Amino acid sequence: MHGVELRLPTGEALSLIAKSNLPALVRQEASILGMLQAHNLMVPQVHYVALTPPAYLMMKRIDGQAIFEPGDLAAYVHAMAALLARIHTTPLHREAEAILPLGAEVYQQVLDQHADVAQRWIGPAAEPLMQRAWLASPLNQPTLLHGDFWPGNVLWSEQAIVGVIDWEDAAIGDPLADLANSRREILWFFGVEAMHQFTEAYIDHAPALDLTHLPYWDCATTLFKIEQIASWCLSPDRQALFRQRSTWFMDQAVAALGTSS
Repeated sequence: MHGVELRLPTGEALSLIAKSNLPALVRQEASILGMLQAHNLMVPQVHYVALTPPAYLMMKRIDGQAIFEPGDLAAYVHAMAALLARIHTTPLHREAEAILPLGAEVYQQVLDQHADVAQRWIGPAAEPLMQRAWLASPLNQPTLLHGDFWPGNVLWSEQAIVGVIDWEDAAIGDPLADLANSRREILWFFGVEAMHQFTEAYIDHAPALDLTHLPYWDCATTLFKIEQIASWCLSPDRQALFRQRSTWFMDQAVAALGTSS
């Protein structure tokens, strides 16, 4: 991403972000941002889309920043949970089906590509995960998924959320996919208690949600990320912490799978 500062004929300054990607993903993200703005979600306003390679979209910069050391952690995770629940109840999933991938298909590919990772991390418990009956028979109605809802993609100003960015991984599917991914991210950065607070706050906003398949999603979303940790610009201590917490997260998911089988 690159920042661009413009001066309009009125003298007003306009701060933009240029984000490049594959043409299909640029078109997809621009379309979903337009839909979300129409539903009053706090997302970047798209000003220009270029689909000829190198494809990019120009978006208005949101005046906020990601926060990784919140002063009030409980309020922070509750606000994030409320926002995720709002995304999942945005009434546009049928409208978006024409342009977004299906989350189940995305995770079919994830499991295909990470079968060896599953065996290495969870051993024999990987078998029910890889059989994918849970993936083929979701227990919740499909919703819009952000796809990468973590603290780095949520912008704050004056202790309030002002935007959610990076919609390139958006999909249509079981909201448990987003919930599982987000609760692991909260665990990574803030620990077990914060993860539980986030999960409980989300459930308060979605009381009809069927959580039966959550352990499967915990495993699947973690397999997708766990071996990327070494490629991120993290200190050795932070990498070790993320791996330690990932192991705990996978262990609790596997234990829950055993209980439910």
